[in-house]
Amino acid sequence: QRFEEQLLQRLESTPGMATSAIANNFPLNNAVSRSQGFVIGGIDASSGTASPRADFSSVSPRYFEVLGVPIKRGRAFTSADRDTVATPVIISQRLATTYWGTRDPIGTRISTDSGHTWNPVVGVAGDVRQTSLDQDVANEVYVPAAAFPPGDIRILVRYQGQSAPIAAGLRKIVHEIDPQQAIVALQTLEEIRGTRLSEPRLTTALLASFAVVALILAATGLAGVIGYSVTQRIPEIAIRMALGADASRIVWLVGRDGLTTVVLGLGVGALVALGLSRFVKALLFAIQANDLATYTGVGLILLATSILACVGPARRAIVADPARALRGG
Repeated sequence: QRFEEQLLQRLESTPGMATSAIANNFPLNNAVSRSQGFVIGGIDASSGTASPRADFSSVSPRYFEVLGVPIKRGRAFTSADRDTVATPVIISQRLATTYWGTRDPIGTRISTDSGHTWNPVVGVAGDVRQTSLDQDVANEVYVPAAAFPPGDIRILVRYQGQSAPIAAGLRKIVHEIDPQQAIVALQTLEEIRGTRLSEPRLTTALLASFAVVALILAATGLAGVIGYSVTQRIPEIAIRMALGADASRIVWLVGRDGLTTVVLGLGVGALVALGLSRFVKALLFAIQANDLATYTGVGLILLATSILACVGPARRAIVADPARALRGG
């Protein structure tokens, strides 16, 4: 406790690092959570449902301010919370919604020792993805670090300026307080997020590359097949032109016949893609497997390619000499 108090005091008096906190956890830490069961005073667990459980984190008063986590209801911790008879706790929004429902959790109590001691709920904080971005938000209970000092100390600093001087300053402050204190790592949350996303980003880049190649091959093949089919109809078009058919009528006829097949193919392809999308759902984050924009974009590209493939040969046939076209010249 003395180490943490001295550390926070030094950080708060250091320019560029005034907004700082201590915790045993931080977002995207990819560590095993400290899940623990508890009971809620005045709320009985429904029959057949599991007892409430949550991940417990020990944090200092400015933890939520440093990370930008909003306090939805109630208040954050203060320095006075270390000396209270009943240590207060803050719960996450997801936990409040799951077990309190429409009731206001502020003023209620929880107990982790079957009712021997009770902890009043003084605040509801916004949800945080503590483990990884591809996992659902977990239930969280925050306890004040002044009352429950974290065994593994994480220093969180919202800094101004370049990160290198801040890192050097942090090392200096820690070693001035305790020269034997080991510093395992110094990272920005941006670097941590980049590390956590490196593998899915690589997978996404590869899949996107394959998808673009597949789209190009599909568009090229489609244009070739439709263009060839229209070219085969040049003698027919020449006869129609010789008999007085209007050019716009010819383009409409060729386009209708070619696009009918394409539209049917797009419909069947979309249904098949929707059926297979569940196999790639696990690879997606913050986007649905049946994303409308993706389906619409791909459909419009293939449709535009088909229109160009129909119109090009048709226009050449229209401007060509009918007699020459009939001779196959």
